[in-house]
Amino acid sequence: MRSVYKEYTYIAIAYLLITLAFFWPIMAGKSTGIGGDTAQSMWELWWVPFSLFTLHAQPYFTLFVYFPVGANLATQTLAPLAGIFFAPLQALGLPAELNIFIVVSFALSGLFAYMLAFHFTHSKLGSLAAGFIYTFAPMHIAQSYSHLQWISIGFIPLFLLFMVKLAEEKKPSYAAYAGISFVLLTFMGDIEQGIIAALVAFLAVVYVLAVSRKLILNKKVIVGAVVLVATVAILGSPFFLYILKFVASPAFAQTQLQSSLNYNVLYSPDLLSFFVPGPMNMLFSGLTSNVYYIFAADPTERTAYLGYTVIVLALLGIFYDRKNKLKNTGIFIFLAAVLLLLSYGPYLQVNGVVTKLPGLYLAYHYIPLINSLREPGRFDMVAMLFVAVLAAFGFRGVEQRLKSRSSAYAAFAVVVILLLIEYNAIPMGSLAAKYGIAYIPKAYTEIGNITGNFSVLVLPALPNLTSAAPNYYPGLELYYQTAMKKPLVGGYTTRFNSTQQYVLESMPLIGIGTYLQSNTSAYYTPLNENFTKTDLFLLDAYGTRFVSIARSAYSSQALNELVGYLGSFLGSPVYVSNSTIVFSTYNAISSTSISTPVAYTPAIAGYAYSMWQPGSVLCGSSPYCNNTFKSVWWSQSKYAFINIYAPARTTARISMLTMAYPRPTLVYVYDDASLVSRVPFNTSESTYTFNASLGQGVNQIVLVDAVNSTIFGIDNFTVSG
Repeated sequence: MRSVYKEYTYIAIAYLLITLAFFWPIMAGKSTGIGGDTAQSMWELWWVPFSLFTLHAQPYFTLFVYFPVGANLATQTLAPLAGIFFAPLQALGLPAELNIFIVVSFALSGLFAYMLAFHFTHSKLGSLAAGFIYTFAPMHIAQSYSHLQWISIGFIPLFLLFMVKLAEEKKPSYAAYAGISFVLLTFMGDIEQGIIAALVAFLAVVYVLAVSRKLILNKKVIVGAVVLVATVAILGSPFFLYILKFVASPAFAQTQLQSSLNYNVLYSPDLLSFFVPGPMNMLFSGLTSNVYYIFAADPTERTAYLGYTVIVLALLGIFYDRKNKLKNTGIFIFLAAVLLLLSYGPYLQVNGVVTKLPGLYLAYHYIPLINSLREPGRFDMVAMLFVAVLAAFGFRGVEQRLKSRSSAYAAFAVVVILLLIEYNAIPMGSLAAKYGIAYIPKAYTEIGNITGNFSVLVLPALPNLTSAAPNYYPGLELYYQTAMKKPLVGGYTTRFNSTQQYVLESMPLIGIGTYLQSNTSAYYTPLNENFTKTDLFLLDAYGTRFVSIARSAYSSQALNELVGYLGSFLGSPVYVSNSTIVFSTYNAISSTSISTPVAYTPAIAGYAYSMWQPGSVLCGSSPYCNNTFKSVWWSQSKYAFINIYAPARTTARISMLTMAYPRPTLVYVYDDASLVSRVPFNTSESTYTFNASLGQGVNQIVLVDAVNSTIFGIDNFTVSG
């Protein structure tokens, strides 16, 4: 037994060394990049121990992001056990912690895939190749630069290995080991891995029942199943209970909206991507650049290259097993086929065209709860495990037909060289230059040293939808928060809801900061109100003590305009560096008294989530686009709202110009839940005035189109106390 562990140690070290070669920026002291999903991965490693050991709260909900609304992390990319087990490494810095997590996870993935393949093939060289294929497949490396939860995929083959041993030897201990492995793969990864692993186990049972006449549901197997389920329930209960609580809440429905068929299509690989090296390949990306469009929607999710060396070996494995009626390889062919069919999503895509040919995922999409996967392409990473085992069978067949051991080693060397050529990815390519040393501006460390309960707003706070990396700066906020340790008014999560979005859009300052990223002037709101009143009220309401600007997000002209606006009511910056400008809100808020109602509304020109858009954005080639049309702000659906803050209970006089396009309509106007009146909106501007009873705090004027066959707009919205 000791010799087996010694062998496993050597194998793990071999995969570790290969990992360091692939991820050479780690060796050079670089980070794995910052911004967007990568920053979120580092934030998650920080957040889990911070929530558990500092805040003494469970990690699946946070008020530190999207403050004061907060964010539910039950369906995010959270890997809680990774945060707990690797917490001691935070002393080295979060980039180093993430890099070490990558290296360790890859080494274990190779080792456990080797163990699974060896159990079936008894070929050490073939199993070593299988571990390499599974661990260093381009789809896995692509995920590892962005997604914490898919870095660690090694516990999937370990779980399946213990399941096989349970079926073969029927020992309860293997059931317990399988249960432990399942908890590890689910919470060192995420709930997606748990769903896929459970699906694989179910499919394996179906296959065995279909091809075998032996009764596998005997007493020992049933006992083993009970032990497995009990182990998972006991060890995973701290996490599962909260996830189930979230699934039962109304908030889960909003999360499910981001698992729609449209999202599924967007994040499904093109059929050609299985056979074309992706854009992250150093040697072949230039040769395949003319078909980049098959990866363009999201190269991380659409990279699915199998490798021709792997395909040949897998086919050889099937060929050599044909006389045995596929007794050894049949189950792996079945599992790989089902998962690959699931991976291409609800509809087959070929050469950038979404065909009408439905995929197996179309049926899977309608299964409640487990259909929460947004990215069907991730099935291909688990499918790669079974393709790798088939390749191990193929190499075993080659090995058995060679005359000497030295010939087998030579064949293995050829296979490894071919795999290295085919699988070289980001770290060895030109993209490696873009991964700089991750640093946190000194300002955020100093904010973290200030005691007190307050929030921080970092601009830009919303995604830049005109950018190739829209979530770069919101993600960067998360990384900066690890030094500030203060709630963020903004932030970033992979799954968001409309409340979080509207709260951010409601602050004119955030709207201006977002719009200035892609424009040189701030064109923001339909309301004829003083922006500073609204901003000061909201900054005060959210307990925001500092507003900072990421300078690199803006052009010189846009930065000057944004700094000028902030300086006009917050005074001079309290911190200025090459990367960051920070304003304090304390003096402005403490010296300002808001005595009259203030109106504000989510309205960011050209922004996909806004409830309003200016006519100048909607014009296009419309014949209706005259100067009046351009000045009106138009609803983006049959309803839109305007928030009004009142410092005390009062009756306010509200006036606005109304207009409909392209035909008249009837709009219901509500003061909170009370219907004020039914207002005809005409194709020419008309003045509408009404009284609204305002309670202290935030009130909402809701406009609802009763006809829903047109769009309605407003202009010159004014409020008087």
